[in-house]
Amino acid sequence: MPYFDEVSFNKRFYADGDISADFEVLKPVVIDDSPSYFFRNNGDGILQSGEERVRIRPRVKNKGTSDATNVDIEFYYSGARVPAPIEIRGGYERYGDLAAGESGNPKEHEYYRVYVLDWQFSGNVEIGMRVDWDESNSPSPIDTPDAFQLYIAPAPILSVRPADAHFGVVAPADDVTVATSVGNVGSGPMTVTNIVTSHTDTQLTDDLETPEEESATAFTLEPGQERRVQVTIRTAAIQSGTTISRQIEVISDGSLADNTPPSNTLQITGLVSDAVPVGSLPTVADAWRVDADISGDWSVYEDERYGNTDIFAHQITTGTEIRLTT
Repeated sequence: MPYFDEVSFNKRFYADGDISADFEVLKPVVIDDSPSYFFRNNGDGILQSGEERVRIRPRVKNKGTSDATNVDIEFYYSGARVPAPIEIRGGYERYGDLAAGESGNPKEHEYYRVYVLDWQFSGNVEIGMRVDWDESNSPSPIDTPDAFQLYIAPAPILSVRPADAHFGVVAPADDVTVATSVGNVGSGPMTVTNIVTSHTDTQLTDDLETPEEESATAFTLEPGQERRVQVTIRTAAIQSGTTISRQIEVISDGSLADNTPPSNTLQITGLVSDAVPVGSLPTVADAWRVDADISGDWSVYEDERYGNTDIFAHQITTGTEIRLTT
């Protein structure tokens, strides 16, 4: 009576006591992590945390005594970790015909795509294999849960949150102070080598959370750690009526969590104007809460002065404020 024997790294199919086919994944499995496939890929041939759309074309050998024609193979994550740290897409790919003792890759232009789903995971993951071929008398593909392993190397991933901040309106000489968080959402230690600003009037200022023995612009973050960074814009030399845009950029050895916008930058915008009476517009501190927007001569923002969240419009040149909702 036919039966199946599961063996690590291969699958044996028996029929009437004779081996019909014996498929084995040959090592190594080549990793193609070209940056052209996905922005977090670095092209070093090593599968790392955060990489996606990585291509693999495992070479499979027929170690059995019989030829196998029209071989189709599916690879999948077979480990016990929930949720799965990795996903392999591509379905069943054609390997063509594999004669006894012969090995081969998927047909030309066919491949499997690997997605690392858990950015904070590193280590070996088990990959299963389902094989179907014309001579198989099994009603379903032959399943090998432990066909081979893929290693996910630890890697840092940089995230700056928030990515943008609008401070509303301030008078000249009223400094703007904004805080952001620099975090490592990957699986390996991340070294921040510098934090640069786009203008000389924009500086990183001391923050109570920065340890005295460490620099505010160069530090190391372990996986899951973050550091609060404080940015101050000196407005004394900025002409009244100027809408400004300033940026800080974090330089590190980590890949980016996002690229639209890049997750290593903070964009700060707002209006410097002495034409607006102090107190008639949201303060810099309130700007985080109200998220004011400026278009031409008008600033639109939310305020809870009457107990509910209302929308107000403020004409900058005249100081006129209009309540748009009641």
